[in-house]
Amino acid sequence: SSDLAANPGASTVTLSGSATYDSIPNPAGALVYSGVSSKPVRGASVDIVNSSSVVVASTTTDANGAYSVSVPSSTAVLVRVKAQMHQGGNGATWDVTVRDNTQSGAIYAMESATFSTGAAASTRDVHAPSGWDGSSYGSTRVAAPFAVLDAIYAAQTKVLSVAPATVFPPLNVYWSSSNLPSAGAFNPALGQIGTTSFALDSSGRSIYVLGKENVDTDEYDSSVIAHEWGHYYQ
Repeated sequence: SSDLAANPGASTVTLSGSATYDSIPNPAGALVYSGVSSKPVRGASVDIVNSSSVVVASTTTDANGAYSVSVPSSTAVLVRVKAQMHQGGNGATWDVTVRDNTQSGAIYAMESATFSTGAAASTRDVHAPSGWDGSSYGSTRVAAPFAVLDAIYAAQTKVLSVAPATVFPPLNVYWSSSNLPSAGAFNPALGQIGTTSFALDSSGRSIYVLGKENVDTDEYDSSVIAHEWGHYYQ
């Protein structure tokens, strides 16, 4: 981390926790909100950010959504979990991001409230709610990008189970609550994406995912997302 590198004598503590998201089942094509369950955010990038917006530590959640890092003690920080899976270096590599095509391609993320790391090991969990209030989406649909990411995590893991050295090309996945079917029109900045689909475009390999409430939402349709990921992989 930048702070520890600048002050190698600084004391540190362990910060750990888990990242989860609301998963909504759709066994017959319709979302069943009464069946909501909490699932782990797997393989996602985690940044610990101080009050000066400096990333003081980074890690990745494991298959159970858990993370653990060494951070400066008695420091005000927040935990930021990004809708991103990244692994560099030699061997298997990948870089998958879930972005908002109506916000200049910004990567989705969720954050904890700011807290002090204190003088001893501590735990801080982060959860992404669906935003459903019983009759509509009454608040931000924080869980949606993480549901999309998890469908890709599952597909990618299947490939790695038989081809563990796979080098995956970078993939941008574009989801927005404004994304709707648009026959004959394609303007992602306005949410006009045609339909959920794979594209090889100016930004590289991309998957566009529908998300318009009361029109068509595909973020919890893991089979649809896996199908488009199959086009990417092929």
